[in-house]
Amino acid sequence: ANVSSARDLARMVTAAHEYPLIRDYSTRSNATVQALGKPLAYRNTNGLVRSANWDIELSKTGFIS
Repeated sequence: ANVSSARDLARMVTAAHEYPLIRDYSTRSNATVQALGKPLAYRNTNGLVRSANWDIELSKTGFIS
């Protein structure tokens, strides 16, 4: 049913934190990538990640309505 427990989430965070690329990409305030030869801009909507007052080392991305 696409449901995780708190323990599941803790295990995923522990594993993801071991990958510098995941930490880097999930905590960028914005980025531009090349897609089909054109630049495509992304902006992180997480206010804590974008705030200079917080040192966020890993962030969950995405959500399901």
